[in-house]
Amino acid sequence: MARRRRKIGGVFILLLLFIIAVTVALTVPVFNITSVTVTGNARLTQEEILAVAGIPVGTNIYRISMRSAEDRLEEMPYVLSARVRRKFPARVHVHVEEREEKAAVICDGGYAITDETARVLRLANDRENLPCVTGAGVTAATPGKTIEMKEEGFVSNYTALLSALDTADLGVSFSMLRIENIADVSAETEHGLEIHLGGMDDLDYKLKLCKNILSGGHGGINKESSGVLRWTSQGQFSYRQSKN
Repeated sequence: MARRRRKIGGVFILLLLFIIAVTVALTVPVFNITSVTVTGNARLTQEEILAVAGIPVGTNIYRISMRSAEDRLEEMPYVLSARVRRKFPARVHVHVEEREEKAAVICDGGYAITDETARVLRLANDRENLPCVTGAGVTAATPGKTIEMKEEGFVSNYTALLSALDTADLGVSFSMLRIENIADVSAETEHGLEIHLGGMDDLDYKLKLCKNILSGGHGGINKESSGVLRWTSQGQFSYRQSKN
């Protein structure tokens, strides 16, 4: 019995010490946040990030939920990921990874600027030197959400196309991308060269060949050429020069 009382007494003392430690941690000024630093941002300002993170200077560092701050930040259209960490005794560090603008999809008389995952980053009045995407049949474009298209499968084809362009480092080479016919996806350069890629199969391979061609590695055709470059059933591109 005495042994049991000593055990209960020990547990009580430990619990009391824990309560005292938590109370001290939540009240002593040494744990009041003195600074919040932000890294990884390029488009977003530090002020925009801090406003959403909700970590005011002067607040006790233990009273801030790091996970909740990260969740709020990752709801921002341009934030791919966020990491919030305590730097004891009184500093907080926020690191964000921003999404990159990859294309401008025509919708409602303007453009939805998206990343390669089809997430809408913002709405704009012009394409701002990004590839202009036509034929998508956009039904909804809300910043922070995946763009919605009327045809089933268009979003997945769109993201596959952007991913392949990114892998081939060809995105900025095109002024226009057409996906209204997924059996004949096409692109166009600033100089008017139409490139018909056929279907969505073997995109990486087709775009690798395109990059070689646009670099001048195929019969004098390059990124300044005009005309039509078309994928054929023989598994190669044929070229027809512009009559102009």
